[in-house]
Amino acid sequence: MNNWILFIVTVLLVSCSQKIITDDYVQKYTSKQLLDNLEKFYELNSHDSLMLFLSEWHALIPSSKAEYINYNDTISNLYQIFKELYKPFKFGNFNADNYFENINEYIVIQGDIEYAVYSDKDYQIYLAYTTDGFPNDSLRNKFKLKKLLGFRPIINFDSIKYLYLTSEYKEALNSFLGTEHSELGAGDIMNTAFPKDETFNRYKFLSPTLPIVHGHWGGYWHLETFPIVYSIVLDEKFNHALIDYRVSIGQTVRNYKLIKIKGHWKLDKNEIVNMTQE
Repeated sequence: MNNWILFIVTVLLVSCSQKIITDDYVQKYTSKQLLDNLEKFYELNSHDSLMLFLSEWHALIPSSKAEYINYNDTISNLYQIFKELYKPFKFGNFNADNYFENINEYIVIQGDIEYAVYSDKDYQIYLAYTTDGFPNDSLRNKFKLKKLLGFRPIINFDSIKYLYLTSEYKEALNSFLGTEHSELGAGDIMNTAFPKDETFNRYKFLSPTLPIVHGHWGGYWHLETFPIVYSIVLDEKFNHALIDYRVSIGQTVRNYKLIKIKGHWKLDKNEIVNMTQE
């Protein structure tokens, strides 16, 4: 009996001694407040007010603190990959499309990212099946990815200001823009869906100040600036990584291979770029 009491006390002490690292971002505005402001600026057709809105957004939301980024090897490598490989309209050595002719004052950085860490064996299995397609639901569920929320990587760009896309800003922008759009292939079989009517007017009010792009199929938006990193899969020794990221309205790079050399993530020289087309 005394041994059980000692065991329970020890577990409690160990648990209490573990420091829990939490995100340091404190929300100032709700999505409703942000939406109301956007609606007001739009009705006034005030570009100056929009610029102040974006300037405050940039100032209010900081990058994640170092203590959070370095919480464990998985999180630190996710942040390191983004920091070392991401540039506006480029990831690694592969360019993404810029639909606004390099006149952007702001870019929008994604607020979450999917990830996984697998054993060396499972890493190779994942690579094979994501290239050829999972043969059944059991394997698909086995390799289901996790999602890191509140993702705000440390980045430094001299010529462009960046905005971290938190959930409240994402909800406000989607609500403001709306979903009215032309049908896919309207006018020409090669045409993507395109915003129309009131949605088009609201889109033109925000762009190109914000490089937002309408989705290929219609009724949704790519609020984040290309490239958008969808997922990072790592091996358990953190020596190799596979990245999926969107480079345009209709193209996504799949299983972009990285290798860690002397503590830094580099493009794998054996990489063959695989791309899916919508």
